[in-house]
Amino acid sequence: MLPNIQETLPQGLKLEVVTDNSLFIKASVEDTLTTIGLGIVLTALVLLFFLHDLRSTLIAALSMPFSIISTFWIIDLAGYSLNIMTLMGLSTSVGVLVANAVVVLENIFRHKNLGNDRKLASSKGTAEVAIAVIASAATNIVVFVPIANMSSLVGSFFTEFAVTVVIATVFSILVSFTLTPMLASLIIPEEDVKKHRIGEALEKMFTGWENKYRKTLDIVIRNRKTSFITLAVTLVIFLGSFFFAAGLSFEFFP
Repeated sequence: MLPNIQETLPQGLKLEVVTDNSLFIKASVEDTLTTIGLGIVLTALVLLFFLHDLRSTLIAALSMPFSIISTFWIIDLAGYSLNIMTLMGLSTSVGVLVANAVVVLENIFRHKNLGNDRKLASSKGTAEVAIAVIASAATNIVVFVPIANMSSLVGSFFTEFAVTVVIATVFSILVSFTLTPMLASLIIPEEDVKKHRIGEALEKMFTGWENKYRKTLDIVIRNRKTSFITLAVTLVIFLGSFFFAAGLSFEFFP
């Protein structure tokens, strides 16, 4: 509009842009979108590292964009825009989005290894962990719902952030109960596929970790004495953390 306004001004009077907030806003939005994209890619790579199966990684990785894109619908109905707070809410919930799908997928593979075909394994595996997944996601929701209901000045900042996280979490539950088992029933192999050498090496390493952890856990829960020591150490660390908390500075907005 400035060129048009300039034409209406008296001769010798010139308008110049001193501050342009749109540059900061665009940069912030681009950074947040990049964070979400990197979160999806890196999460997929981590899943590939631990599951060492491309198809199962694909199923879990697809659950994230489906949950995020579905969230846009409710955000629009709520009258929110894609701003720094809503995008930050989406980037914050990326880990939760894939967690539900991974739990369902892992149990599907467990039933598959028990001898069920992939469709029956998908059905039984999902139904078996449904309550656990809902309970796990609900703990995330109940943390952010109070934030969404804050009425102070801080609440005006964080309401959209908290609502976005809650909506994305709800959609992640729906996706993990629908899209994840459906894809598993279609693309996971009916027969056991021979693992790649890298996959076999990783499996061997994870089994070694599991055995060491089992031995450690056995020591911890062996008797009341070791259980009491574990509880005491935990309590000392917890109480000791208050001294560090007291030294932290507080500010309105970092």
